[in-house]
Formats: sequence, C-alpha cells, structure tokens
Amino acid sequence: MTSIVITPKMFFDKKKRCPIRILNFYLNLFKIYLNLKYYEDEIEEWFKSGPDSAPADQRKPFYPEICVKVSKACCESETQFGKNCKECPTGINGEVCHGRGKCEGGGDRNGKGTCKCDLGYTGKLCDTCATEKYFLKTEPSDTEKPECTRCFTGCKVSFS
Repeated sequence: MTSIVITPKMFFDKKKRCPIRILNFYLNLFKIYLNLKYYEDEIEEWFKSGPDSAPADQRKPFYPEICVKVSKACCESETQFGKNCKECPTGINGEVCHGRGKCEGGGDRNGKGTCKCDLGYTGKLCDTCATEKYFLKTEPSDTEKPECTRCFTGCKVSFS
C-alpha cells in the first residue's frame, strides 16, 4: 500500500493560519483512514493521478475524489450535511446560519446540520442576541447579517 505523507506546510499559507481547518481536515482524513482497507485500490489509483505524479491539469483533488465519490463519507460542500447531503439552514440573507454561526457537521454525512452560533448570538438560525448583555444593532435582511453589539452598563434602561 502506498503511504501518503501529510505535512503541516500543506495546510498553512501566509495569510490563513487556521488550526480549526487543520483539525477538520484530520478528522475527515481519520474517517477515511478507518475505511482504507475497503478503498485501498481506489486510493492507489488516486495517488497515481494525485499530488505530483500527473500533469497539473489532470490531477484529482483527494477530498472530492476519495472522500465524496469513493467512500461517500463526505458531502460535496461544507454547506451540506447528513446521509443525503441536505443543505444547511440559511437565513433570509442566504448565508448559512445568517453568517453568524457554523453548520454542525457541515460537509459530513454524519453531521447534524444545526447552527452552532458565534459568541453573542443564539436561535435556530443565529439571528437573535444571546443575552441581555447584547442588543440587536442590525436586523437581519436579505442583504444584511444580524449584528448584536455588546451592551455596556446603563445602555438598557428599565422604564417600569
């Protein structure tokens, strides 16, 4: 069996140093590794047309070729999830989780597809401010993300 050497340099460029991206890649790679014995021939074929062995215009990327097409462990897009690769929930602005969260399990056929909201946001589509410590500065619209701003002492006044 041909071994594939993966180096950290493959994941970093000078502009994007993102450990989450690396972790997600390794998790997907591990899922595939568990099934290597079932796909050994296909992976060897990919390797022949893969990284540096084929002309640049004939190379096939590993993720869509092996993870999506062969092992069927992944969805084509990170905006899809679950067994049938359904689309992740989008807000009225067309962005996944209104652009204020991530789709849990996006790109994964075992993913849940629920929104995991960024700090300060909550709701099924991350379109609500999380606590009374935040106020909605910008309502979500077809062109805007919701924007919650941290509320400092005294910004919310009770008129009871």
